[in-house]
Amino acid sequence: MVLEGFIGSMRSGKTLLMTRELYKEYLEGKKIFSNYWLSFPHTILDINDLDDAIKRQDTSEYDNSVIGLDELHVYLDARTSGAKRNRITSYFMTQSGKMNCRILWTSQFLRQVELRVRYNSNYLNSCKRFVIKNGKKIFLAQSDKRTNFCIEVIHYVLSEGMGKLGFASQKTFYLKNPSKYFSLYDTLEQVYYVEQKNEVKK
Repeated sequence: MVLEGFIGSMRSGKTLLMTRELYKEYLEGKKIFSNYWLSFPHTILDINDLDDAIKRQDTSEYDNSVIGLDELHVYLDARTSGAKRNRITSYFMTQSGKMNCRILWTSQFLRQVELRVRYNSNYLNSCKRFVIKNGKKIFLAQSDKRTNFCIEVIHYVLSEGMGKLGFASQKTFYLKNPSKYFSLYDTLEQVYYVEQKNEVKK
C-alpha cells in the first residue's frame, strides 16, 4: 500500500501535484479513479462505491489502481471519526495494500483528516506557491490569483504515521512550470459532501 497526502492552503498547488501524479500513473498503464474530473481516462469515484465494495467484500475493481481523493476531509473529517462512513472508508484505505492500490489525497490541514488515515499514510507533501522577485522567493497569499508561479514542495517520508509526526526523512523540490498541468483538471471544481446511502438526516 502507498497512502500519500498533499496538504496546503487554498491555491497552494496540492490538487495540481496530485493530478500530476495521477497522470504519470495513467501513462504507466494504471487504472485511475478520482472524485473529481480529469482530462485523461479515469473513473469518477462516488464515496458510496467504496462503502458498497466493503459491504460486498469484493474490492477487486480497485486492484492495481491509483485513487485520487481531493479534499479528503469532506468525507473523512477528524471531528467525526466514529461515524459509520469513516469506519467503512478508513478500513478500505488501510487495507489497500492487499489490493496493490495507491491512494492519494489532499486536504488543507493535516488535523482535518480522520486519524486512521494519518496513522497509515506513508508520505506527506507540504505545498506552497511562490514567485521570484529581485532574486528573492516570495510566497503567495491565498487571494493571489496569478497563474505564473512556482510550487515549493517539502516531501516527507513518514516513519510512524502522521498522527505522531514521525518523519524518517524529508527533501524539498520545486515545480517551476505548473501551468502546463492546468489542462489536466478543472482548477475551479469544488468537492461536495455526498450523502451516504441510508444515511439518517437530522
